[in-house]
Amino acid sequence: MPWCKPFRRLGRINVHHVDLTMAAQWEAEAVAWLDGSEQRRREQLHTAMQKREFALCRSVLRHLLCCRLGCLNGQLTFGRQSQGKPFAIVKGAAHPVAFNVSHSGQHGLVALAQGGSLGVDVEERRQRVHREGIAARMFAPEERAALSRLPEEQQLFTFYRFWTLREAVGKALGCGLAWAPAAFVLPQTIRCGAASDIVTLNSPPRTRWWVQDMGTACFAAAVSCKYDSSAPVDG
Repeated sequence: MPWCKPFRRLGRINVHHVDLTMAAQWEAEAVAWLDGSEQRRREQLHTAMQKREFALCRSVLRHLLCCRLGCLNGQLTFGRQSQGKPFAIVKGAAHPVAFNVSHSGQHGLVALAQGGSLGVDVEERRQRVHREGIAARMFAPEERAALSRLPEEQQLFTFYRFWTLREAVGKALGCGLAWAPAAFVLPQTIRCGAASDIVTLNSPPRTRWWVQDMGTACFAAAVSCKYDSSAPVDG
């Protein structure tokens, strides 16, 4: 797939980058990977860009899952857990491979890991974004305070770093940024610039989630998985 290449390997987690700028001739090849329900879902999207993003990212997910599970594309289907997170099914049997997809602008990310819960997020940084309003709704007070103490020229990158880290945890949990800011606080190490650490939920059962910043000069990105002895401890 010329629109996909390896991006990061973090312990048992593999992340691939999807180039969403690829020319239209690749879109037809990507659409051919989709099953009937996915093609209908794609047709319900409103814009040509949304349709292209869905086809390119979904085809990469299917390709990577087929390679991981040793199956043909036609043998792969998907089910949904009670909270809505999808899981892979091959020949009627569910497989414990975790995966998550995110895309923004010209970039998509597809993350896979063996078992557990996994979340990935990518965001293209935009200058014209209402940072204060989003931070007030989505960030914990400690995160907003850390952001406000930074020089203006550092705030954009840090805002998107906090955003993607929080979103990755939320997606691993199955809820995205809909979680209230009080649900968890990014640890002080992260707020001070560390690339990875452990997030603990504030409410019982107070589960722990490993997070890793994967941002580049082109985009902000992060990945998260439930913390256990097999979780990566650094980037």
